[in-house]
Amino acid sequence: DLVDKYGISDFDRYVGAVIDYTDRRTRTEIAGIPDGTYKADGFLDFDGFTEAIVNLRTKITIKGESAFFDFAGCDQQRRAPVNSTKAMTFAACAYALRALMANDMPVNDGFYRHVKMNAPEGTVVHAQHPAPVVGGWETQVRVTDLLFRALAPGMPNKIASATKAMMAQAGFGIIDRETGEYHCNYEALAGGYGARATSDGPDAVQQHGQNTENAPVEEVESHFPMRVSRLSLIEDSEGPGKYRGGLGMRRDYHFPEDPATFTILSDRDIAGPQGIFGGQDGRKAYYILNPDDGQKERSELTSKCVIELNPGDTVSFQTPGGGGYGPPEERNSERVLHDVIEGKINYQRARECYGVVIDQQTNTVDESATEEARKTIKKSREPV
Repeated sequence: DLVDKYGISDFDRYVGAVIDYTDRRTRTEIAGIPDGTYKADGFLDFDGFTEAIVNLRTKITIKGESAFFDFAGCDQQRRAPVNSTKAMTFAACAYALRALMANDMPVNDGFYRHVKMNAPEGTVVHAQHPAPVVGGWETQVRVTDLLFRALAPGMPNKIASATKAMMAQAGFGIIDRETGEYHCNYEALAGGYGARATSDGPDAVQQHGQNTENAPVEEVESHFPMRVSRLSLIEDSEGPGKYRGGLGMRRDYHFPEDPATFTILSDRDIAGPQGIFGGQDGRKAYYILNPDDGQKERSELTSKCVIELNPGDTVSFQTPGGGGYGPPEERNSERVLHDVIEGKINYQRARECYGVVIDQQTNTVDESATEEARKTIKKSREPV
Protein backbone atom coordinates (compact mmCIF):
# COMPACT_ATOMS: atom_id res chain seq x y z
CA ASP A 1 0.00 0.00 0.00
CA LEU A 2 2.82 2.40 0.82
CA VAL A 3 4.54 1.66 -2.48
CA ASP A 4 1.27 2.19 -4.36
CA LYS A 5 0.69 5.47 -2.57
CA TYR A 6 4.19 7.01 -2.66
CA GLY A 7 6.04 5.03 -5.33
CA ILE A 8 9.00 2.68 -4.94
CA SER A 9 11.56 5.49 -5.06
CA ASP A 10 10.14 7.40 -2.10
CA PHE A 11 9.46 4.14 -0.23
CA ASP A 12 13.10 3.08 -0.58
CA ARG A 13 14.28 6.53 0.42
CA TYR A 14 12.26 6.51 3.67
CA VAL A 15 13.27 2.96 4.57
CA GLY A 16 16.89 3.92 3.99
CA ALA A 17 16.45 6.99 6.17
CA VAL A 18 15.12 4.87 9.07
CA ILE A 19 18.06 2.46 8.77
CA ASP A 20 20.56 5.32 8.59
CA TYR A 21 18.95 6.93 11.63
CA THR A 22 19.28 3.64 13.56
CA ASP A 23 22.89 3.35 12.45
CA ARG A 24 23.70 6.82 13.84
CA ARG A 25 21.86 6.16 17.09
CA THR A 26 23.61 2.81 17.56
CA ARG A 27 27.07 4.28 17.06
CA THR A 28 26.27 7.04 19.54
CA GLU A 29 25.00 4.55 22.12
CA ILE A 30 28.09 2.35 21.80
CA ALA A 31 30.30 5.42 22.16
CA GLY A 32 28.61 5.98 25.53
CA ILE A 33 30.11 2.74 26.87
CA PRO A 34 33.57 3.39 28.33
CA ASP A 35 36.35 2.10 26.07
CA GLY A 36 38.06 -1.03 27.27
CA THR A 37 38.25 -4.80 27.21
CA TYR A 38 35.71 -6.50 29.43
CA LYS A 39 35.96 -10.18 30.38
CA ALA A 40 33.93 -12.76 32.29
CA ASP A 41 34.24 -16.54 32.49
CA GLY A 42 31.63 -19.04 33.59
CA PHE A 43 30.39 -22.57 33.08
CA LEU A 44 27.47 -24.94 32.84
CA ASP A 45 27.56 -27.52 35.62
CA PHE A 46 27.90 -30.50 33.27
CA ASP A 47 26.72 -31.45 29.81
CA GLY A 48 24.32 -34.28 30.64
CA PHE A 49 26.28 -36.89 28.70
CA THR A 50 29.49 -36.69 30.72
CA GLU A 51 30.21 -35.14 34.11
CA ALA A 52 32.57 -32.55 32.63
CA ILE A 53 31.61 -28.91 33.13
CA VAL A 54 31.12 -26.72 30.05
CA ASN A 55 33.54 -23.79 30.21
CA LEU A 56 32.49 -20.46 28.71
CA ARG A 57 34.74 -17.46 28.07
CA THR A 58 33.52 -14.04 27.00
CA LYS A 59 35.42 -10.90 26.04
CA ILE A 60 33.95 -7.61 24.83
CA THR A 61 36.09 -4.91 23.30
CA ILE A 62 34.62 -1.40 23.17
CA LYS A 63 36.55 1.14 21.14
CA GLY A 64 34.91 4.37 20.11
CA GLU A 65 31.75 3.52 18.17
CA SER A 66 32.49 -0.20 17.77
CA ALA A 67 31.76 -3.25 19.89
CA PHE A 68 33.32 -6.67 19.36
CA PHE A 69 32.28 -9.88 21.13
CA ASP A 70 34.88 -12.64 21.33
CA PHE A 71 34.24 -16.21 22.50
CA ALA A 72 37.66 -17.70 21.86
CA GLY A 73 38.45 -20.12 24.66
CA CYS A 74 34.97 -21.63 25.03
CA ASP A 75 34.92 -25.44 25.18
CA GLN A 76 34.66 -27.56 22.09
CA GLN A 77 31.16 -28.72 21.15
CA ARG A 78 29.82 -31.67 23.10
CA ARG A 79 28.09 -34.93 22.28
CA ALA A 80 25.38 -33.76 24.69
CA PRO A 81 22.67 -31.26 23.61
CA VAL A 82 24.14 -28.17 25.27
CA ASN A 83 25.56 -26.67 22.10
CA SER A 84 24.54 -23.20 20.98
CA THR A 85 24.35 -22.36 17.29
CA LYS A 86 26.00 -19.30 15.78
CA ALA A 87 22.56 -17.68 15.48
CA MET A 88 21.80 -18.28 19.16
CA THR A 89 25.10 -16.75 20.23
CA PHE A 90 24.67 -13.79 17.90
CA ALA A 91 21.23 -13.22 19.45
CA ALA A 92 22.84 -13.13 22.91
CA CYS A 93 25.27 -10.42 21.76
CA ALA A 94 22.54 -8.38 20.07
CA TYR A 95 20.24 -8.68 23.08
CA ALA A 96 22.92 -7.64 25.59
CA LEU A 97 23.94 -4.64 23.49
CA ARG A 98 20.38 -3.52 22.79
CA ALA A 99 19.37 -3.84 26.46
CA LEU A 100 21.93 -1.17 27.37
CA MET A 101 20.56 1.35 24.88
CA ALA A 102 17.71 3.84 25.04
CA ASN A 103 14.21 2.38 25.06
CA ASP A 104 13.15 4.12 21.84
CA MET A 105 16.00 2.71 19.76
CA PRO A 106 14.70 1.04 16.56
CA VAL A 107 15.99 -2.43 15.73
CA ASN A 108 16.86 -3.05 12.10
CA ASP A 109 19.97 -3.54 9.98
CA GLY A 110 21.24 -0.17 11.16
CA PHE A 111 21.62 -1.79 14.59
CA TYR A 112 22.57 -5.36 13.66
CA ARG A 113 25.45 -4.28 11.42
CA HIS A 114 27.25 -3.15 14.60
CA VAL A 115 26.99 -6.53 16.33
CA LYS A 116 30.37 -8.09 15.51
CA MET A 117 31.53 -11.35 17.06
CA ASN A 118 34.05 -14.16 16.90
CA ALA A 119 32.49 -17.50 17.81
CA PRO A 120 34.95 -20.21 16.68
CA GLU A 121 33.41 -23.06 14.68
CA GLY A 122 33.11 -26.36 16.47
CA THR A 123 32.72 -24.84 19.94
CA VAL A 124 29.72 -24.87 22.26
CA VAL A 125 28.87 -21.35 21.05
CA HIS A 126 29.04 -22.20 17.32
CA ALA A 127 28.21 -25.87 16.96
CA GLN A 128 28.61 -27.75 13.70
CA HIS A 129 26.45 -30.58 12.39
CA PRO A 130 25.73 -33.17 13.76
CA ALA A 131 26.13 -31.68 17.26
CA PRO A 132 22.81 -31.73 19.19
CA VAL A 133 21.47 -28.26 20.00
CA VAL A 134 18.07 -28.78 21.67
CA GLY A 135 19.52 -27.56 24.97
CA GLY A 136 21.62 -24.84 23.39
CA TRP A 137 19.45 -22.17 24.98
CA GLU A 138 20.82 -23.21 28.38
CA THR A 139 24.22 -22.17 27.08
CA GLN A 140 22.88 -19.11 25.27
CA VAL A 141 21.22 -17.53 28.31
CA ARG A 142 24.33 -18.21 30.41
CA VAL A 143 26.41 -16.46 27.76
CA THR A 144 24.03 -13.50 27.94
CA ASP A 145 24.45 -13.33 31.70
CA LEU A 146 28.23 -13.43 31.35
CA LEU A 147 28.20 -10.59 28.83
CA PHE A 148 26.37 -8.40 31.33
CA ARG A 149 28.72 -9.46 34.11
CA ALA A 150 31.72 -8.57 31.95
CA LEU A 151 30.38 -5.06 31.35
CA ALA A 152 29.47 -4.43 35.00
CA PRO A 153 32.71 -2.59 35.93
CA GLY A 154 32.22 -0.12 33.09
CA MET A 155 28.47 0.36 33.54
CA PRO A 156 27.72 -0.35 37.22
CA ASN A 157 24.47 1.62 37.25
CA LYS A 158 23.01 -0.22 34.25
CA ILE A 159 23.99 -3.83 34.88
CA ALA A 160 21.97 -6.26 36.98
CA SER A 161 23.56 -9.03 38.99
CA ALA A 162 23.43 -12.62 37.74
CA THR A 163 20.00 -14.10 37.09
CA LYS A 164 18.66 -17.62 36.95
CA ALA A 165 20.35 -17.67 33.50
CA MET A 166 18.99 -21.03 32.42
CA MET A 167 15.88 -22.11 30.57
CA ALA A 168 14.87 -24.46 33.41
CA GLN A 169 13.06 -26.89 31.12
CA ALA A 170 10.75 -29.54 32.54
CA GLY A 171 8.76 -32.06 30.54
CA PHE A 172 6.86 -35.27 31.08
CA GLY A 173 5.06 -37.96 29.10
CA ILE A 174 2.20 -39.98 30.55
CA ILE A 175 -0.50 -42.36 29.33
CA ASP A 176 -3.97 -41.86 30.77
CA ARG A 177 -5.00 -45.31 32.04
CA GLU A 178 -8.70 -44.53 31.57
CA THR A 179 -8.57 -43.34 27.96
CA GLY A 180 -5.25 -44.76 26.74
CA GLU A 181 -4.38 -41.30 25.46
CA TYR A 182 -0.73 -40.27 25.45
CA HIS A 183 0.01 -36.88 26.99
CA CYS A 184 3.17 -34.81 26.66
CA ASN A 185 3.84 -31.55 28.50
CA TYR A 186 6.73 -29.10 28.33
CA GLU A 187 7.37 -25.84 30.16
CA ALA A 188 10.23 -23.54 31.09
CA LEU A 189 10.16 -22.37 34.70
CA ALA A 190 10.88 -18.95 36.15
CA GLY A 191 13.52 -18.05 38.73
CA GLY A 192 15.15 -15.15 40.53
CA TYR A 193 16.37 -12.10 38.62
CA GLY A 194 19.51 -10.26 39.62
CA ALA A 195 19.44 -7.16 41.80
CA ARG A 196 20.11 -3.75 40.26
CA ALA A 197 21.91 -0.58 41.41
CA THR A 198 18.69 0.92 42.75
CA SER A 199 16.22 -1.95 43.22
CA ASP A 200 15.76 -5.58 44.17
CA GLY A 201 15.62 -8.30 41.56
CA PRO A 202 12.08 -9.49 40.70
CA ASP A 203 10.97 -12.81 42.18
CA ALA A 204 10.19 -15.83 39.98
CA VAL A 205 10.36 -14.33 36.50
CA GLN A 206 11.70 -15.37 33.12
CA GLN A 207 14.86 -13.60 32.01
CA HIS A 208 16.95 -12.52 29.07
CA GLY A 209 15.93 -14.35 25.89
CA GLN A 210 13.05 -16.28 27.42
CA ASN A 211 9.60 -15.41 26.13
CA THR A 212 7.52 -17.93 28.08
CA GLU A 213 5.22 -17.49 31.05
CA ASN A 214 4.57 -19.72 34.04
CA ALA A 215 1.87 -22.24 33.16
CA PRO A 216 -1.15 -21.84 35.47
CA VAL A 217 -1.70 -24.79 37.80
CA GLU A 218 -5.35 -25.06 36.76
CA GLU A 219 -4.42 -25.28 33.09
CA VAL A 220 -1.87 -28.04 33.59
CA GLU A 221 -4.09 -30.09 35.89
CA SER A 222 -7.09 -29.83 33.57
CA HIS A 223 -5.14 -31.27 30.64
CA PHE A 224 -3.01 -33.99 32.26
CA PRO A 225 -3.65 -36.82 34.77
CA MET A 226 -1.31 -35.32 37.39
CA ARG A 227 -1.25 -32.62 40.04
CA VAL A 228 0.93 -29.63 40.81
CA SER A 229 1.14 -30.29 44.53
CA ARG A 230 3.14 -27.18 45.34
CA LEU A 231 3.87 -23.84 43.70
CA SER A 232 5.66 -21.25 45.79
CA LEU A 233 8.52 -18.83 46.15
CA ILE A 234 11.54 -20.33 47.90
CA GLU A 235 12.31 -18.70 51.24
CA ASP A 236 15.93 -17.57 51.74
CA SER A 237 16.83 -18.22 48.08
CA GLU A 238 17.70 -14.61 47.29
CA GLY A 239 21.28 -13.41 46.89
CA PRO A 240 21.74 -11.06 49.87
CA GLY A 241 22.85 -7.54 49.07
CA LYS A 242 22.16 -3.85 49.55
CA TYR A 243 19.55 -4.77 46.97
CA ARG A 244 18.67 -8.43 47.10
CA GLY A 245 18.25 -10.84 44.23
CA GLY A 246 14.84 -12.19 43.32
CA LEU A 247 13.57 -15.39 44.90
CA GLY A 248 13.56 -18.70 43.08
CA MET A 249 10.43 -20.76 42.49
CA ARG A 250 9.43 -24.27 43.56
CA ARG A 251 7.06 -26.33 41.45
CA ASP A 252 6.24 -29.91 42.48
CA TYR A 253 4.83 -32.35 39.91
CA HIS A 254 2.88 -35.21 41.50
CA PHE A 255 1.68 -38.29 39.61
CA PRO A 256 -0.88 -39.98 41.87
CA GLU A 257 -2.05 -42.94 39.77
CA ASP A 258 -0.03 -43.34 36.59
CA PRO A 259 3.64 -43.96 35.76
CA ALA A 260 5.36 -41.24 33.78
CA THR A 261 8.60 -40.32 32.09
CA PHE A 262 10.04 -37.05 33.37
CA THR A 263 12.78 -35.00 31.67
CA ILE A 264 14.85 -32.23 33.25
CA LEU A 265 17.02 -30.04 31.02
CA SER A 266 18.32 -27.25 33.20
CA ASP A 267 21.44 -26.18 35.13
CA ARG A 268 22.84 -24.51 38.30
CA ASP A 269 23.61 -27.79 40.12
CA ILE A 270 26.90 -26.54 41.52
CA ALA A 271 26.43 -22.88 42.36
CA GLY A 272 23.76 -20.20 42.22
CA PRO A 273 23.84 -16.88 40.35
CA GLN A 274 26.72 -14.66 41.42
CA GLY A 275 26.36 -11.37 43.24
CA ILE A 276 28.28 -8.24 42.24
CA PHE A 277 29.91 -5.29 43.99
CA GLY A 278 29.80 -7.06 47.35
CA GLY A 279 26.45 -8.77 46.82
CA GLN A 280 26.24 -12.47 47.61
CA ASP A 281 25.22 -15.40 45.41
CA GLY A 282 21.66 -16.64 45.10
CA ARG A 283 20.68 -20.16 46.20
CA LYS A 284 21.51 -22.84 43.66
CA ALA A 285 18.89 -24.99 41.95
CA TYR A 286 17.64 -28.30 43.35
CA TYR A 287 15.87 -31.17 41.62
CA ILE A 288 14.45 -33.67 44.09
CA LEU A 289 12.52 -36.90 43.73
CA ASN A 290 9.89 -37.33 46.46
CA PRO A 291 11.00 -34.37 48.61
CA ASP A 292 8.41 -34.53 51.38
CA ASP A 293 6.96 -38.03 51.21
CA GLY A 294 7.99 -40.06 54.22
CA GLN A 295 6.78 -43.26 52.53
CA LYS A 296 9.11 -42.89 49.55
CA GLU A 297 12.87 -42.48 49.53
CA ARG A 298 14.02 -38.92 48.89
CA SER A 299 16.80 -38.48 46.35
CA GLU A 300 18.45 -35.57 44.57
CA LEU A 301 18.41 -35.55 40.78
CA THR A 302 20.78 -33.84 38.40
CA SER A 303 19.84 -30.90 36.21
CA LYS A 304 20.02 -33.00 33.04
CA CYS A 305 18.29 -36.34 33.29
CA VAL A 306 15.39 -38.54 32.22
CA ILE A 307 13.72 -40.63 34.93
CA GLU A 308 10.91 -43.17 35.01
CA LEU A 309 8.32 -42.37 37.69
CA ASN A 310 6.07 -44.78 39.51
CA PRO A 311 2.52 -43.97 40.64
CA GLY A 312 2.69 -41.73 43.70
CA ASP A 313 6.04 -40.16 42.81
CA THR A 314 6.71 -36.41 42.97
CA VAL A 315 9.40 -34.36 41.25
CA SER A 316 10.29 -31.06 42.93
CA PHE A 317 11.81 -28.52 40.53
CA GLN A 318 13.43 -25.67 42.50
CA THR A 319 14.96 -22.81 40.54
CA PRO A 320 17.73 -20.52 41.85
CA GLY A 321 17.49 -17.04 43.28
CA GLY A 322 19.15 -14.02 41.69
CA GLY A 323 22.47 -12.56 42.81
CA GLY A 324 22.66 -9.60 45.19
CA TYR A 325 24.01 -6.11 44.44
CA GLY A 326 26.19 -4.34 47.00
CA PRO A 327 27.11 -5.36 50.59
CA PRO A 328 24.12 -6.89 52.45
CA GLU A 329 24.87 -4.95 55.66
CA GLU A 330 24.09 -1.74 53.75
CA ARG A 331 20.52 -2.82 53.02
CA ASN A 332 17.78 -0.65 54.48
CA SER A 333 16.74 -2.40 57.70
CA GLU A 334 13.05 -1.73 57.07
CA ARG A 335 13.34 -3.54 53.73
CA VAL A 336 14.83 -6.51 55.55
CA LEU A 337 11.96 -6.42 58.06
CA HIS A 338 9.46 -6.26 55.22
CA ASP A 339 10.99 -9.37 53.61
CA VAL A 340 10.77 -11.21 56.94
CA ILE A 341 7.12 -10.26 57.42
CA GLU A 342 6.32 -11.43 53.88
CA GLY A 343 8.04 -14.77 54.50
CA LYS A 344 10.76 -14.20 51.92
CA ILE A 345 13.57 -14.58 54.45
CA ASN A 346 13.59 -15.78 58.06
CA TYR A 347 14.73 -14.05 61.25
CA GLN A 348 18.03 -15.91 61.39
CA ARG A 349 18.93 -14.98 57.81
CA ALA A 350 18.05 -11.35 58.51
CA ARG A 351 20.58 -11.31 61.33
CA GLU A 352 23.35 -13.44 59.83
CA CYS A 353 23.34 -12.07 56.26
CA TYR A 354 22.09 -8.52 56.70
CA GLY A 355 22.97 -7.79 60.32
CA VAL A 356 19.38 -6.82 61.10
CA VAL A 357 18.13 -7.89 64.53
CA ILE A 358 14.34 -8.18 64.69
CA ASP A 359 12.25 -8.49 67.84
CA GLN A 360 10.09 -11.51 67.02
CA GLN A 361 7.38 -10.50 69.50
CA THR A 362 6.74 -7.08 68.01
CA ASN A 363 8.22 -7.53 64.53
CA THR A 364 10.27 -4.37 64.88
CA VAL A 365 13.94 -3.67 64.22
CA ASP A 366 16.20 -3.49 67.28
CA GLU A 367 18.26 -0.54 66.09
CA SER A 368 21.08 -0.70 68.64
CA ALA A 369 21.56 -4.46 68.26
CA THR A 370 21.43 -4.06 64.48
CA GLU A 371 24.14 -1.41 64.56
CA GLU A 372 26.43 -3.71 66.52
CA ALA A 373 25.66 -6.72 64.32
CA ARG A 374 26.44 -4.74 61.18
CA LYS A 375 29.72 -3.52 62.61
CA THR A 376 30.69 -7.14 63.22
CA ILE A 377 29.75 -8.18 59.68
CA LYS A 378 31.60 -5.25 58.12
CA LYS A 379 34.69 -5.96 60.20
CA SER A 380 34.66 -9.61 59.13
CA ARG A 381 34.77 -8.46 55.49
CA GLU A 382 37.83 -6.26 55.96
CA PRO A 383 41.11 -7.84 54.81
CA VAL A 384 43.57 -8.75 57.53
